[in-house]
Amino acid sequence: MSCRFTNLLRPSGAVSGKGRSLLLFTALAIVGYYDLSNAVTEMPGGKRYEIRQRAFTVNQGQWPDSVLFRSDADGAAVWFTTSGMIYQLFREKSPDKALPAKPAELKQTPEIESRLVKASFIGANRHPVVTGERLIDYKCNYFLGNDTSRWRTDVPNYESITYTNLYDGVNLRFHGENGKLEYDFIITPGADLSRIAIAYEGARYISLNADGNLIIETDWGSFVEKAPYIYQESDGKRAEVSGAFELRGQNSFGFKLSGSYDSSRRLIIDPVLSFSTLLGGSGDDLCADMRINASGEAFICGITSSADFPVLSGYDNTFNSNDDIFLTKFNASGNSIIFSTFLGGSNDDLSNAMTLFGDIFISGHTFSNDFPTVNPVDGSLNGAADVIVARIGAAGNTLSFSTYLGGNGGEAANDIVVRCQPPCLTPTLRIWIAGLTTSTDFPTLNYFDNTLSGDADAFLTLLSLTTLSGSITYSTYFGGDSSDYATGLVVKGNSPYYPYICGSTSSPDLPAVNAHDNTLSGSTDGFMAGFDIAGNGQLFLMVSTFIGGAELNGVETANSMALNSNGDFIIGGIASSAGLATAGVFDNSYGGLIDALVSAYSGSNYSLLFRTYLGGTDQDVLYPFSSGSRNIAVDNQDNIYVIGTTESSDFPVVDPFDASLGGNGDSFAAKISPDGSNLLFCSYLGGSDYESSHAIAVDTFGCLYLSGITGSADFPVFNPYDGSLSAVDNFLTNICLPTFICGDANGNGAVNILDATFIIAYLYKNGPDPEPLDAADANGNGVVNILDATYLIAHLYKNGPAPVC
Repeated sequence: MSCRFTNLLRPSGAVSGKGRSLLLFTALAIVGYYDLSNAVTEMPGGKRYEIRQRAFTVNQGQWPDSVLFRSDADGAAVWFTTSGMIYQLFREKSPDKALPAKPAELKQTPEIESRLVKASFIGANRHPVVTGERLIDYKCNYFLGNDTSRWRTDVPNYESITYTNLYDGVNLRFHGENGKLEYDFIITPGADLSRIAIAYEGARYISLNADGNLIIETDWGSFVEKAPYIYQESDGKRAEVSGAFELRGQNSFGFKLSGSYDSSRRLIIDPVLSFSTLLGGSGDDLCADMRINASGEAFICGITSSADFPVLSGYDNTFNSNDDIFLTKFNASGNSIIFSTFLGGSNDDLSNAMTLFGDIFISGHTFSNDFPTVNPVDGSLNGAADVIVARIGAAGNTLSFSTYLGGNGGEAANDIVVRCQPPCLTPTLRIWIAGLTTSTDFPTLNYFDNTLSGDADAFLTLLSLTTLSGSITYSTYFGGDSSDYATGLVVKGNSPYYPYICGSTSSPDLPAVNAHDNTLSGSTDGFMAGFDIAGNGQLFLMVSTFIGGAELNGVETANSMALNSNGDFIIGGIASSAGLATAGVFDNSYGGLIDALVSAYSGSNYSLLFRTYLGGTDQDVLYPFSSGSRNIAVDNQDNIYVIGTTESSDFPVVDPFDASLGGNGDSFAAKISPDGSNLLFCSYLGGSDYESSHAIAVDTFGCLYLSGITGSADFPVFNPYDGSLSAVDNFLTNICLPTFICGDANGNGAVNILDATFIIAYLYKNGPDPEPLDAADANGNGVVNILDATYLIAHLYKNGPAPVC
């Protein structure tokens, strides 16, 4: 067998609407997922063969006729039939100890054995229709045996499969999220939930644990079905409906509801927390930045005052001072730590930003004169506080580079970017850092400006790092006669590189070049500036613009910056001035004391593309401090994600996980369309005290990761590594969002009359399938038919309700 992986990402198109693709609900839906990892041993070579997007391969004659589809989960194969699922578990066969071992030169590939566990539908309809949905660009070829009539090529794969009318009024859908095999039971109004029953054959026994998860025990170990999540939606708010697995004897189970629900209303499960966990010790622990790798593993750095902060397999397991830097890596499920380490000296040490480039690179500042240094550019503390840059190995247990950088005052590095020189065959790395300095002798080289101009200036420095040492390539001040600091940094291009910084300024004489706005408008404005290198190696300014409003004492800041696929700049900040929004954005009204502000500038001519507010009638901030905060991210469809903190009880929510303000201030997470015209998702996140979001990342599957701090003992946790608050703790939360616009049947990013005609052509003229099919289920009744086309027409031209996939 061979398979061609040409694109394992979701189909392209706008991203919006309901979350995690659980979209065929009418009255009631139940979702769970399998974790098969404990029942599968390591495969030869010590690797599990895992694809983050689960593929369902259709049977086109390469397997027995009873098989309809096959998928793979955590190293096991899952075979789907009309009567149930067969889980085929694999492991390396143990050698026969009665036989002498073969010489090394005669050793062969280890023999693999398998075990079958069958899950059968009890009392189900005998002939449910089973269909694949969302064709993906992933083909398989099967050349089995010497009978060429049984060979199959270009066998298609799907993102999900659905058993239609498995029980009367009940559909069952399988799909994959973040490497897990998930299922949804979809119960239409009037259907009998109690009829659903599944029996396991080949399992020793099944049981329920304290968390309500179903444990299937086999001779080789156990695997888990996670406890179901059931939600009722009413008046735009979501409330959980109490429900659980129910054991029914003979290794069978079903579902039961312990609370009432209104069967005439839709039950919405999306979006769902994939995980949410706390992290900390008995002191205060403050997240500064967070990144994720391609496997969905999260890295968090920050500041801790906890001597008992959890450490594991780290470079430094000893708490060093009042405040130490911490670096922690979580597994992809967020429920265990892979490594966790301190980093610091005998005084206060603070991390402000991090990035991943094979190893982990951290920037921040230190007050310690004994901060650990390795191959440093500068090996000693120069003033009250110096920048630190550190390179920690991918396993978290080595420090291969660490340096001070500073002058006679104080410095802090608020963002960091790492690149290699293409084709990246040499060990030299480029490390950009940006932040603020109050030193008159900050080290400069090939500078745009070599003089401190005010109380504090922004700085931009490029370090070149080899395996043996580091050196400064260029370093410059940037500022005017008042206070200026940089908080965000991006780098465009691949040799030559073009660094851009954003931050805040109180200097009316800040240099302005190719500016959209060349005047300081309030007491503080945001700014963006970009640099290039002249032929003599000297930095020069390509662009510099203020970002501010007309209020005399207004305060605007630019806190973080990201690039979209066009190379445009997306900047997150705050505003306390009216009149900043552009036409056509989803929020053009300044709403309160402070609003979040999202600005987009062209990557080619630096013109303003759009600017929108985001907020309610109180304070809504994107962490507006001189230390960095990664509050903006862009996904592979150019949708914009924003996090921050709000004290507004009327903060705008769209398909929220949490629809109400929970305490003195809650974190928020929002998703905005690429042109700023639509708020696609927005939710509170918090408990009864106070939360603040500090860092954001988004993966290729539409899953949003956010981290910050909480003082709430009731902060929402799910499948956590740590579920108990100690003082002020970090949090790490993963929310998987939807991947299409409800009603956008043709996938062009908008809902209009073309979608109604697309549905009609699909139904009656052999037209193409909606991508995904769920997007065409405009009335949310679980099927796609002519009623969905008429529903869209009524919505578009007769003021009918919006699509409710």
